Amino acid sequence: MSAGGRARGSGSTSVRNCELLAELPGYRSSISRLAHVPSFGIHRVGTIVLYGLKGVTGETVSATTLMAPSSATKAYRKGLKELYIENPNYKLSIKHLERAVAEYSDYAAAWASLAEARMSSGDWGGAREAFLKSIEADPKYLKPYEPFISASFDRRDWTTVDSLGEIYLKLHPEASQIRAMSAEAAVRLEKYERASELTQIMADRDESRRWPISYVVAGLVHESRSEFKQAAALFREYLNHDSESVTARRLLRTLYEWQRLLVIDPPENGDIPVYVPPLTGLASGASP
Repeated sequence: MSAGGRARGSGSTSVRNCELLAELPGYRSSISRLAHVPSFGIHRVGTIVLYGLKGVTGETVSATTLMAPSSATKAYRKGLKELYIENPNYKLSIKHLERAVAEYSDYAAAWASLAEARMSSGDWGGAREAFLKSIEADPKYLKPYEPFISASFDRRDWTTVDSLGEIYLKLHPEASQIRAMSAEAAVRLEKYERASELTQIMADRDESRRWPISYVVAGLVHESRSEFKQAAALFREYLNHDSESVTARRLLRTLYEWQRLLVIDPPENGDIPVYVPPLTGLASGASP
């Protein structure tokens, strides 16, 4: 739900300008606009409808769930309850979910939830194992992919982001954030053709403005080909969205050095990028 409301002393809450929507991989949600909600009792906000996205071939419900024995299902539901209560009990949730997968090793949904519980409790190694088990049990089940790829991205595990991102985007072509992460992973691994393909798709789908790091990735592809003018144009496009981050400072430094070497021309408006002392990492920087 988008923010904007505030509590009032009269026992009610103003949620004016707030919107309520559902989130499920492979679907687009209708939006329910809220206004004034009592703090007590039930407030009906209408029906939220989920619409399937075109081209999505992955499944939001695993076929393995339908085959789970009742004892495993019972343990799974207990684990979910402890995982999603207001104050989650991760230890107890993990205990129930481990019982569920012990009784039914192909329980993809239980493995995915176990991965979430383990990750929330700080056990990344255990979470990674559970994510992989979920995908192995049902490769078309969408739930484990996004959190696994996002967590791997945060840990700079570019190989995992690249390999799983390629699989996931075939199942869910509308996943623009995963496409942006995959593009960065590809350029980090010096898989420039793959990075170029992904950033071109983002440009064609008008996703680049939402994920401006794609301009940097596309620029790095051109830089690898010594196409400095094309790279500079893309780096400057990124700087229109961000001029303060570490990435922006690295790009400004790179543009300054290229101008000194006369491989690019100054911007048409005559502004000269401000030189920034060298920083560690990629020369042009692809990290957000």
